[in-house]
Amino acid sequence: MAAVLGARCHTRIDGRYVSALGKTWHPHHLTCQLCGAELGSDTKFVVHNGAACCEKCHSERFAERCAACQQALDPGAQFVRAGGKPYHGACFKCAGCAKRRDRHVLHDGRPFCSACHQAKFGPKCVRCGGVFDGQSIQMKNGGKVHTSRRFRTCDFIDRVLRR
Repeated sequence: MAAVLGARCHTRIDGRYVSALGKTWHPHHLTCQLCGAELGSDTKFVVHNGAACCEKCHSERFAERCAACQQALDPGAQFVRAGGKPYHGACFKCAGCAKRRDRHVLHDGRPFCSACHQAKFGPKCVRCGGVFDGQSIQMKNGGKVHTSRRFRTCDFIDRVLRR
């Protein structure tokens, strides 16, 4: 049987060894490319640009970051991508009410549930400032006013509906 040589030192390996990156290593020779920490058989690491990198260094320097909390996304973990930005599942919340919803509308790169998006950015009554519920009248000047009787705060509508 041929002698097994270490990938880094090219010397014979007698005893324990580590197989990683398609090569065989003395346990103390498989190290993080950034900090030099040993990546023995019990240590998890990530392959970055063909070299071993400890999880800590990879997380600090290379991992994608959640757009909400700025923490690293763990390699292989599930996450949500919206507007080209990654989010932890728990961090993907409405920027208005902070509730997690299945559907969001992105506005300036921030997720909003449809109710908060409508309330914050949707058209509003030119008289009372209330959010439309789908019932409105287009005025000659381009503004809209409520037509629903439930909007009693809009005195203009009261006068229009009495006609």
